[in-house]
Amino acid sequence: LLVSTTLLTDCVGHIAARAVAAKKDAVLALELSEDMIEKVGGDDGRIDKTEYLTNVLVEAGTVERSDVDSILTRFDELDVCRSGYLDQQDLDEARRRERAAVAKGEKAGPVPAEMGESCCD
Repeated sequence: LLVSTTLLTDCVGHIAARAVAAKKDAVLALELSEDMIEKVGGDDGRIDKTEYLTNVLVEAGTVERSDVDSILTRFDELDVCRSGYLDQQDLDEARRRERAAVAKGEKAGPVPAEMGESCCD
């Protein structure tokens, strides 16, 4: 009984892995279409690398869209200089803001994404 249960579990695992691989292959084989541009690209009618990557990972079932949204939101919080990159300037500015908040007796927190202005030059 133990051997048959182990074999069955192994078999189900292989079937599931093949199904996931097949879905990933199908998503990667998708051709660019008007529907894809409309669905993935949004209002600007263009798909950038981040949008394409997000769509492939979500459609393949690798991640949930909400996970990607949370990660991108966190990136925006860390990108205090609004350059689109995380670098030493962001770290320096975050530390400066934290020291200023502490000096005022406030709690330093993430920079709201809607600030939109670059603070680092």
